[in-house]
Amino acid sequence: MSKGITPWEFEVEQVDYARIIEEFGLQPMTSELVKRMTNPHRLFKRNLIFAHRDFDVILQAQEKGQEFVVLTGMMPSGRFHFGHKLIAELMAWYQQQGIMLYIPISDIEAHVIRGIDVDSCREIIINEYILNYIALGVDLANTSRCCLYSQWKNDLVRNLSFKAASKVTFSQMHAVYGFSNSDNMGKIFFPLIDAADILHPQLPERGGVKPVLVPVGIDQDPHLRLTRDIAPRLALMKPSSIYTKMMSSLQGPGTKMSSSKPESAIFLTDTVEAAEQKLKDSFTGGRETIQEQKRLGGQPDRCVIYEFLTFHFEDQLLKDTYEKCTSGALMCGECKLIVSERIVRFLLEIQKKREEARSILPRIFENQLI
Repeated sequence: MSKGITPWEFEVEQVDYARIIEEFGLQPMTSELVKRMTNPHRLFKRNLIFAHRDFDVILQAQEKGQEFVVLTGMMPSGRFHFGHKLIAELMAWYQQQGIMLYIPISDIEAHVIRGIDVDSCREIIINEYILNYIALGVDLANTSRCCLYSQWKNDLVRNLSFKAASKVTFSQMHAVYGFSNSDNMGKIFFPLIDAADILHPQLPERGGVKPVLVPVGIDQDPHLRLTRDIAPRLALMKPSSIYTKMMSSLQGPGTKMSSSKPESAIFLTDTVEAAEQKLKDSFTGGRETIQEQKRLGGQPDRCVIYEFLTFHFEDQLLKDTYEKCTSGALMCGECKLIVSERIVRFLLEIQKKREEARSILPRIFENQLI
């Protein structure tokens, strides 16, 4: 377990992705792999998906027209921010290609590890996650295109978690997660439920053994390592995974956006005024003086405003901003105003779609296990 990077924390002074690839035993996402994809998502094209485990298995299945599924979890622990948006958009992109999605709601984890009561979990998952996923283009109501479920209500997952538990010793769990004597048993057992989530699309009731792709942040990799160890012991395929880079906190590099730190993130439910103020207060890669900025240019590679553009917005705006910033033609205040206007436009559009998505909720409640 890398210090400062666990499923429950991400606190590092500087993110060194080359070191992470080596330390975690990942495979780098190469341009050769990306070239094999038809019209790759911007996260692939911009090298924001930096590493993988067995992604070539997924590409081979896609090239041969064979079935595979994509799985990611919803963690109802707080508000939905731009960091969460990345995975939702990637899921929508895969679904638009005809790929079946599996989306477990991690309400057991939210309850037993984070102490959130069941009713609050449900409210968060509906208002922060389900509505935003729909607004971002994911069809959650159609069970032939998406399997959305609460961990509390899925008997297949519950039963598989106990089978998985029988294949792992505590020493193996400790080696992966670094549990301490003060950790409660819910925290210790939950990773086996997470492993069951990842493996259950391969059960006979779900159509049998098949490749499963799991897009995650690097902090979730321990769950993938555990699941890949368990899978062969249950006569199932090891899941593949891809890893997105972490969006920095608005306060600067070293910490990620967090639902528990409102000042660190822009939420999709933020008011226009709140979003504008957060951007105004955010960390930039500007020089110490305007004169120095004009002479030397800005430093977009260490600026969270430019990072926002890199992760989320169109190529031309990204290109223009980089050129003007590095040439010294663009000052940080002006840049913040341009990006603020773009983000506000997006927020107004997505909040309108969120309200329209409420009409779909009854179909989701009727069709899915939530």
